[in-house]
Amino acid sequence: MERVMWLIRKYGVFILTILTVLLIAGVGAACFRRWKAEQARWYEHGYSEMDMDAAGAAESNPEDSGAKEDEEILKGGKAIKDGNSGHSVTRADACLITEAERKQLQDQALSAAESVGGIHRNATVRDVPDLFAGVYELTDEQQKAVVEELGKNGRVSVGEGLDMQNYEKVETFYDDYMNGRDSMATIFNVQESGLAGSVTFIHRNDRIQTYYVGIRWEEGGIPVIDGTSVNEVAELKLTEKGYLIYAYERVIAHGSLREYWRVRPVSEKCRELTEKYISGLSYVNYNMLVTDWDAGNVEDILMPCMFEDIYRIDTGENLTAENWKVPARQYEKTMTTYFPVSTDQLRVCCGYDADSDSYPYEMIYAVPHPPFGEVTDYTENEDGTITLVVDGVWPDYNSDHAFTNRIRIQPFADGTFRYLSNSIEQGELEIPGREVLGGQGRMETGKKEMAKQKEMAARWKMAGMERKESLPGLKAAEQWTNGYNLPITRQERKEAETDCKNVMALLRDLYEQAEKGETSNVVLSDETILKMRDKAAETGRPVYTVVLYADMENHEQMERFLKTCAEGKAGSLVTYVIRRNGGIGRIKYLFDGTVMYALSANAVWNEKAESGMSITDISQTRIRKWHYSGKGWFCYELCVPEYPEVTEAVNGSRLIRVRPMAEELREMSVKCVLGLGYQGNNLLCSNWDAEHLEGLDFNGAYEYLYAMKYGEKFAADADSPNGIPGEEFESLMMEYLPVTAEQIRKYAVWNGEENEEKRTYAWVGLGCGNYAPTFFGTSLPEATDIRYHGDSIVTLTVDAVCGMMMCDDAVITHELTVEFDGSGGFRYLGNKILNDGIKDIPVYQYRMGMFWES
Repeated sequence: MERVMWLIRKYGVFILTILTVLLIAGVGAACFRRWKAEQARWYEHGYSEMDMDAAGAAESNPEDSGAKEDEEILKGGKAIKDGNSGHSVTRADACLITEAERKQLQDQALSAAESVGGIHRNATVRDVPDLFAGVYELTDEQQKAVVEELGKNGRVSVGEGLDMQNYEKVETFYDDYMNGRDSMATIFNVQESGLAGSVTFIHRNDRIQTYYVGIRWEEGGIPVIDGTSVNEVAELKLTEKGYLIYAYERVIAHGSLREYWRVRPVSEKCRELTEKYISGLSYVNYNMLVTDWDAGNVEDILMPCMFEDIYRIDTGENLTAENWKVPARQYEKTMTTYFPVSTDQLRVCCGYDADSDSYPYEMIYAVPHPPFGEVTDYTENEDGTITLVVDGVWPDYNSDHAFTNRIRIQPFADGTFRYLSNSIEQGELEIPGREVLGGQGRMETGKKEMAKQKEMAARWKMAGMERKESLPGLKAAEQWTNGYNLPITRQERKEAETDCKNVMALLRDLYEQAEKGETSNVVLSDETILKMRDKAAETGRPVYTVVLYADMENHEQMERFLKTCAEGKAGSLVTYVIRRNGGIGRIKYLFDGTVMYALSANAVWNEKAESGMSITDISQTRIRKWHYSGKGWFCYELCVPEYPEVTEAVNGSRLIRVRPMAEELREMSVKCVLGLGYQGNNLLCSNWDAEHLEGLDFNGAYEYLYAMKYGEKFAADADSPNGIPGEEFESLMMEYLPVTAEQIRKYAVWNGEENEEKRTYAWVGLGCGNYAPTFFGTSLPEATDIRYHGDSIVTLTVDAVCGMMMCDDAVITHELTVEFDGSGGFRYLGNKILNDGIKDIPVYQYRMGMFWES
């Protein structure tokens, strides 16, 4: 668990978001282990993508006798069930194998699981709610035993840190693929939670697919099918070292670009050396592995952020730092043990604070899916040192030897050791550079940057100057080409700082009087933020806020500016945004007649600063494209880092409502659509009415309707872990939807017996097991028109406004019909997506694993 939590803290903004949802739902820490294992399975094998693809598949293999039956079942509005698992089996579009072959692969997966069932029955069972079924926790020895037992039976099996058994079958498959022969190979994947399932690679008709069969374990170590999926493989490569690296046609959001298996075994000695000396070191967080260094220039690699990894290698534990400081005694003992460095060198280079006798603790959030080191050879030197030959494996860049390190190490009798030197050579890829924020400024890594730094450091030393910040990592010309981190003149910087200080001074009284709660992360109320907006508007500048549907003050200036820009006239305009924490953003838009730029600065309240505030993140970025919509939205896309500089998409889209909303439309938006949104339920993103309710996700909609009725988030009752009591569920549904109890029982997923008193409806919070994040899901519903039908029924025209990557103020437009009861209550009567817009959005993922044909 400790390792998992470190990975989340270190790499997982996205993982933290999903974890938060699970915790709020009452799943608890015990379910987190299960979720992590499931996440690895779903993302590695494309399950989430296939869930969406299968739901919208309109055609199937004409030779597949089972496809027609599946289609009929889907049209009938029922999930395809497999055994007693309660999980859906997804159907692939134009699957390369027949129904009989799919059934055979499922049987093989169950047979493999049953053959190692005895090991599972001896494993620890995690105590989790019934909705998640039994979760087993295998020891390293048990995991190895499962892999080897499957291998003895002739199966290809593998686990993390373990050799692949019968790997020759995968090599044979790859040889068949390269020579155009039809072939199949199945790999059984063993995780900490046990046999997670099988992945079968299929090559037919010059196409490659994977067919995944998931396995979960019920009480007593009984395996059942947990679901299946199919995914198209875009490329496949077996490297000389034995890595099978492949990419799916569609890459899941926040997922890796490529997946991989270590097919050919590694020598046991090299595996041990990797685990002891290399695992846990980073190529991208600091420059220890990407710089040539030894005792003579060790200062080049010293920076506070590296201590956390070295501490973990030393102790096997995660670092706990109080007040973001590490005691000097602890810091210096560890670093002088593991590097040829003195205390004086550490104090000069790593931000030592004499007043507190400590070093700063700096956490670096690394690039997702970075390269990792693997020892491929070693030499035991006569002086007792060891020289390791380490290949940088970077699957995302399709390389198993991106670069090669030679690292010399001095082992000690007490089990500790010292890194003595490193040299790196370019392999298939260029040596990576990485900006790292250190305690005394910014340091660029990479050979060229470090050479420049050495030269500048020598000049500073001669001049008797302290090193405050390092050289920029990119030349000015390169910056202008990229469009981000553009140079800023002193005058522009000073102007931004002065403006921020002046506006913060205007807001100080409102901030100090505001209710801030007990937590360290201040979150102000909407009322306070709107008061701050009105105060900041006294500057005469346009001011907007993060409050949904709120108006921009002084919007007329912004409209005039954008209209003159559209006419090709140069100009500039300063705007302000009030943040949720009470800080501000200042954005100056500059248009030169052809291209627009955004110069932004942020100011936050900081009681430790002498002025009580700090100004941060002053930057200038070119706007790639922009437009001012007919509805009054300023839509633009900033230049941002792109592949291959980063492996995860960076959101450069911005949407700002300039023209105010009509008050009636604002009220309807807040009352009727804001609480629903476009993720977790499909009330607004599907076509339905009182006569066509079969496609609604009643189980998913429950928590949103509950929040609308009671004004608080729904949390599963700890006393009712098996679901929502039937009477409560049906009553809420009938209050907000034109549905009967009989229809609910027909279309929703429920547990228990026919007896009403015992009936419960299944519910589980959103997680990676039932939701693949989409940009569309982040959209904000905005009412743009109202049509009245008598005194009580209205039809709202609603646009889905998406500022996440899509930069679209109307991804879809739909008409939502609502009936009001005269006492403040209402119910939804139907929803219709206009202009066939349903084709432009992802296929909906049902909360309890149900998939319907649109």
